[in-house]
Amino acid sequence: MKLINGVRYYTKKEVAELVGVSPQTIQLYHKWSEQREKQGLERFIPKPYRLVNGYKLWSERDVEKIKAFRAGLERGDLAEYSKQQWYHKKRVHGE
Repeated sequence: MKLINGVRYYTKKEVAELVGVSPQTIQLYHKWSEQREKQGLERFIPKPYRLVNGYKLWSERDVEKIKAFRAGLERGDLAEYSKQQWYHKKRVHGE
């Protein structure tokens, strides 16, 4: 946890622990959120605060939103989205 301008921020690993998922899952939520944002769609999770060294941090408020997002998911909800991303990657990169 880091305190910046009186606001508590958490690293990806800390967010994962607080939400009850792996850091890789938080990374996927973030990656997919960025892709959705580029398409003009709503992000899955809030945009992180970025430090100069590239580290991503989320505020306590953001963590609560991520928890709510996670709690609203049912098994398989993101499976179709994941398949679309893999299919697109294979098509674009010729895999």
